[in-house]
Amino acid sequence: MGDCILRLYRSALNVGREWQPGLANITAPTLVLHGLKDRPVPPELADVLAGDIRAREVVLLDAGHWYPLQRPDEMAIALNTFWIK
Repeated sequence: MGDCILRLYRSALNVGREWQPGLANITAPTLVLHGLKDRPVPPELADVLAGDIRAREVVLLDAGHWYPLQRPDEMAIALNTFWIK
C-alpha cells in the first residue's frame, strides 16, 4: 500500500503539464478557490492558475487541501457571491 501511495504522489510532480497550454483558451468568468494551509498544492499556485485563466477572483480559505470538506459554508458563500455578480 505504501509503495502504491508513494507512486501516486510522485506522479503528481507533473500534474497540469498536459492541460496547461489549454488554459489560455478559457473565456468564461472564473473563480479560483484554494486552501491557505494546502500542503500538497501551495497557495501561491492559486495566483499562478488565476493568471493563466484570467480569473476574475481568487478566494483563499482558511483550510487545507480538502477545503470543500473543511470549510463548506465559506466555499458555498464564495461560490454564490461569485455567481450573482
